[in-house]
Amino acid sequence: MNPIFVSAQPDQTYFHWQVEIYLYQFAKHGIADRCYALLGYRGDKPTAAGLELAKKYPHVLFYKDDRNFTVPNYYIPSIRPHLLKQFFAEYPDLGKCVFYHDADIFLVQMPKFELLTDDDICYLSDTVSYIGYKYIDDCQKRYKAKYPSMGDDELLTGMCNIVGVPVDVVKANDANSGGAQYLLKNIDAAFWAEAETACQSLYNFTKVFDTKYHIDHGLQIWTADMWVVIWLLWKRGSQTRVHKALDFSWATSSIAEYYKHPIFHLAGVTNANDGMFYKGEYTNKHLIKEYIRNPSIFDSVNKNNATYEYIQIVKEIANGKALEPTKTRFLLDASGTAWSSVYQKDETSKILDRNVWRSADKNYLIFHNSSSWVITHKQWEKELKEGSGGFAFSSADEPYEGGWNIPSRIQILS
Repeated sequence: MNPIFVSAQPDQTYFHWQVEIYLYQFAKHGIADRCYALLGYRGDKPTAAGLELAKKYPHVLFYKDDRNFTVPNYYIPSIRPHLLKQFFAEYPDLGKCVFYHDADIFLVQMPKFELLTDDDICYLSDTVSYIGYKYIDDCQKRYKAKYPSMGDDELLTGMCNIVGVPVDVVKANDANSGGAQYLLKNIDAAFWAEAETACQSLYNFTKVFDTKYHIDHGLQIWTADMWVVIWLLWKRGSQTRVHKALDFSWATSSIAEYYKHPIFHLAGVTNANDGMFYKGEYTNKHLIKEYIRNPSIFDSVNKNNATYEYIQIVKEIANGKALEPTKTRFLLDASGTAWSSVYQKDETSKILDRNVWRSADKNYLIFHNSSSWVITHKQWEKELKEGSGGFAFSSADEPYEGGWNIPSRIQILS
């Protein structure tokens, strides 16, 4: 049985370029027709940039992100089960064999799925060192050493109770506690609905616990959804197994390690000064477009680092297309606001190396603060710098592509 390939993420610039790059790279393996990228949008409709991506890749699908964002310790990654719940409700027949993955991976070689698809076992990449029972128990002991009044199994028992899986099951499956990349069998919308609720509850519990019993290098609470996925599999009686066919290298790995493993995961680099590509610099900028604007942005990446191979694909995509000319005038209709106006690109000035847009009456301007587009008053122009705020913000690649945090309508004029 051939698996489908599914990722789930927000409809935001940071994920637009990741999705475009991995879909392009996956297509080299002849699996484009089995790749599904789910984008969760807020507001009334998907972003313009997301819709453009969907024109290139037909299995880019949009689902409404209507989670409750006011819950205590809101867990951002819960968008994944939230979108997967909707996807499998719409396409229940696709849940038989599913390769579930993040958007920041490459298939260096096609994993040997023929070794993994003839049974009902769910196969996983090896993340035992930071997901397994021994890892949680070691964390628990470190908490206990600093806070002797804490119960011996207070952390693990609390975590297991939230998901509804016995501690003994988690302990017995330590060696099978994988994640990151999953080959799931017979999965459905009900599974993801339970996962969505459980990962929010688990994250809240571990966040409160780590605040109450804080230690240096405590539990990695951001992996809440990884625990939930495998624990719910065990809860429903499924078997899991870590398998070398799903081994992966990291962004910090060497070129040799990159080619040694079937999967590459663009994670692990924490700053931009290590001779490695750091994706965190492009949370609000479209990587491919930035490279087209400035082909020198990768010059510092070491050829012996695994991320060097990633940026070769970026260059390949960029060299195959021209950057669309930016628009020059658009209407930003934000009814009831003083800055609702026609904005025109100022051809004579830039702020932080990005275009400036001015309102028809010249009283307001739109500039990029290195993270997002910002509307502000002209009186502050000389004081604007990286991170400066304003009246409204947009995370889109261009201000006329929408994404504003206020109710608004965009009409491109020229």
